[in-house]
Amino acid sequence: MSILFVWNSRPKEEISLESIRVATQLPDAELRRTLWSLVALPKLKRQILNFHPEVTTPKDFLDTTMFSINEQFAPLKNGKIQKRGKINLIGRLQLSTEKSSEEDSDAIIQLRILRVQEAIVAIMKMRKRLANAALQTELVEMLKNMFLPSKKLIKEQIEWLIENRYMQRDQADINTFIYMA
Repeated sequence: MSILFVWNSRPKEEISLESIRVATQLPDAELRRTLWSLVALPKLKRQILNFHPEVTTPKDFLDTTMFSINEQFAPLKNGKIQKRGKINLIGRLQLSTEKSSEEDSDAIIQLRILRVQEAIVAIMKMRKRLANAALQTELVEMLKNMFLPSKKLIKEQIEWLIENRYMQRDQADINTFIYMA
């Protein structure tokens, strides 16, 4: 989809391989493989993209090879043109390696920790005083669109915020937190 999105603002233009590479920032091998599936998929009689000069493999694409949207493209079913349809192209991108996926997951965990801290401070700033159960409920509600925080993560971040004096436990009720400005 990122390749087809290149034509979103200029649907009638021919675009070079180099321009597509810059716009999508896909690795060269992945870009060529995906483009090949859009110009030479054997299951289609009318391809999604047109290109010139003609080549026989994706490795033969030059930086100056020009691609354009095929305006006659239409999915066929039982020999009849359909207004809409489903097309299976290539599989998912295989971009990340083991090492980089571990680094990515560490970065995601760090970002989630910061998001939980940020949300707790925002909630406590509004409420000033809140019970543990109510805080956890509001926190899950606030973060559910991004991710679902675990109870362990919430508890660790509450403790971190208490240690760093962003909030404190109520002296009378240990399950109630007070925001410290």
